[in-house]
Amino acid sequence: MANIQARRDKSGKLISFSVRVHRGIGADGKPLKPYTATFKVSPTWTEKKRAKKGRSFRRDL
Repeated sequence: MANIQARRDKSGKLISFSVRVHRGIGADGKPLKPYTATFKVSPTWTEKKRAKKGRSFRRDL
């Protein structure tokens, strides 16, 4: 399951999305390190386009 978190600067402006994917448990019974990626947001994108690009980035993982 992928977890997406919006990252904002001190003024509240959206700068990027952080995506974290849980990879499960290894053969030794210990949890595997989650896969993480950061998706930068262009300042010219609209809110609708940001959400669409974020969903497509999550699917590509």
